[in-house]
Amino acid sequence: MRQGELAALRWEDLDLDGPRPAVRVRRSADTRTKTVVAATKTGKERTAHQLRERMAAATWDDPGWVFPNTRGKVRRRDSVMRSLKALLEKAGLPTDVRFHDLRHTAGAHALKQGRPIHEGLTRR
Repeated sequence: MRQGELAALRWEDLDLDGPRPAVRVRRSADTRTKTVVAATKTGKERTAHQLRERMAAATWDDPGWVFPNTRGKVRRRDSVMRSLKALLEKAGLPTDVRFHDLRHTAGAHALKQGRPIHEGLTRR
């Protein structure tokens, strides 16, 4: 998924209990200047962490984002990149990675598994 699509992902977009778990991509967030959530470009641990953030926040909007910031709003792209770089550094990995590179890596792994890129990855 694109960074903006992840930022605009809501819990209602996830079907994790069905016979074929799926993520429905319906919107994208652009946080480069003012936060705008619109249609996409082409037409358990997390819950606990989010609960702690909700309890600590002075105010919390709850539109149902899967990856909100610490106040329940859409996470801005610079915040995502700071978090990504910190995680890469902690793991001892190169930090000169663009977020979009993750999308290309996922596609390459899907192809390696013999799957069409748009189907995503499966566990084997």
